[in-house]
Amino acid sequence: MSRNQRTPANAAEDIAQALEQMVQVLQRQQANQAPRNHVGMNDFLRHNPTKFNGNASPDAADDWICNNEKIFEVIDCSEEQKLIFAVFML
Repeated sequence: MSRNQRTPANAAEDIAQALEQMVQVLQRQQANQAPRNHVGMNDFLRHNPTKFNGNASPDAADDWICNNEKIFEVIDCSEEQKLIFAVFML
């Protein structure tokens, strides 16, 4: 058999090796990432966010959103936490 001919077994071994290498690379990348700090409601409330007044003008609503987005950026919270915190302030 010539070098250029691949058997299904050889191809499967090559695929398995490639997958193993990919897993190792992903594990190294994950290990190198700094863990995200847990951000709780107290961390959010420490920044004195305002309650949303449903009677507010569209401009006031935009200001409320912008204010909360600034807080979210400062405390570096996840998307899920942003939702929880924003709903709490409604």
